[in-house]
Amino acid sequence: MSGLKKLLLIINPMAGKLTAQSALFQITRVFCDAGYLVTTRITSCRGEATEFAFSASVKNEYDIIVCCGGDGTLNETIDGIIKAGGKTVVGYIPAGSTNDFASSLGISTYPAEAAKEIVECKEPRALDIGLFGGERSFTYVASFGAFTATSYSVPQNVKNALGHFAYVLGGIKDAAAIRPYSMKINTGGEVLEGKYIFGAVSNSTSIGGMIRLDQSELSFDDGKFEVLLIKQPENAVMLSKILYGLAAADFSDREVFEFFKTEKIHFVTDEDISWSLDGEYADGGKEVEIKNISKAFLLMHGKEKV
Repeated sequence: MSGLKKLLLIINPMAGKLTAQSALFQITRVFCDAGYLVTTRITSCRGEATEFAFSASVKNEYDIIVCCGGDGTLNETIDGIIKAGGKTVVGYIPAGSTNDFASSLGISTYPAEAAKEIVECKEPRALDIGLFGGERSFTYVASFGAFTATSYSVPQNVKNALGHFAYVLGGIKDAAAIRPYSMKINTGGEVLEGKYIFGAVSNSTSIGGMIRLDQSELSFDDGKFEVLLIKQPENAVMLSKILYGLAAADFSDREVFEFFKTEKIHFVTDEDISWSLDGEYADGGKEVEIKNISKAFLLMHGKEKV
């Protein structure tokens, strides 16, 4: 018994279509067959995955911490590990409504398959994270503006019932409330000023399941973010260019987009702005700085590097 590796499995039973609950036996069996002694913790409220991960990491009790849930559950788990020093290896079994992070890395959305990818991985991969306002970490995206509220305002039971379609419906509902934000943005090498209806600071090929980035445009471990800003459309032609760019994942038209890489970015506005961090609400206030923390956590997954 003493030779067994120890694994902490954190499960969000309310994520996505509740696949975590139904697949619990299969997931546990995969890990047990691979020689792990599995301890399972079930979350009952927001923030609890952070508490579980922090406590386990501080005590250095486990060889690996695996979380099963949506992007928000992954965010909380990694946040707990980072706050504890960031040394414990992470595994991710996606069971959310959109699973943007898993999609970007090619992680299977079938729970048992994702578990197999973790145990078959020969070496963990070091990945970047973001630090928002000097306090909160995020795994793959910090965003504001159009459709952003959908990620945290759509009720969980609606997400569970409709999955990704719930985000589309929420986005349509939010469309009437789309508004520009006047901003001064320091990119580290350039200062931008203007009105923007959407912004995302990300390490992902998918944002909310609605905006796609070309995989060739990004890296998950280069110490830099991909930043997409959408300018306020002043006429029908500009709106048409925005819609085309989003559909084609082509953000080269600087009349309507700003798209660039940076290690750090600073936003200043004349009003308080709400942000979404990996789908969870965050108050950005009138000023926020976002930094890339290069190769801050270790992830076990069985796909080739992207």
